Amino acid sequence: MTQNIQHIRLINGDELIGDVLDVYLDKILISCPLIVSERMSSTGKPATILTKYLPFSSNEICEIALSHTITMTDIHEEMKKFYFHSLRISHEYEEQMLSQVKEANIRMEASMMDDVAINNGTSSSSNLLH
Repeated sequence: MTQNIQHIRLINGDELIGDVLDVYLDKILISCPLIVSERMSSTGKPATILTKYLPFSSNEICEIALSHTITMTDIHEEMKKFYFHSLRISHEYEEQMLSQVKEANIRMEASMMDDVAINNGTSSSSNLLH
């Protein structure tokens, strides 16, 4: 990473924190953008969290149109630290989520194959169990 961690406010109200790789023509190239959100903590107090901006993207770099931004600024050192911790946790969560999605895909594909077998008048061993 270039370590150019910036706080970006978009015209829709979203706030992003990420590593700005480049600003060119009419776009911002940003690596590992996280979106700023507030949630209630377990103690009932508001807490700031950072989560992956594009959670299902396979690419960590995205382009944001400059026309969609209001401002971009440096952030405090403590916020940078929070960003990097959140980024690590986000990657760990993403790995777990993708593993669960893979398992769900396997189950759905097996179920569809069972449906095809039933519609074709054959039965598979898994159909006998249902």
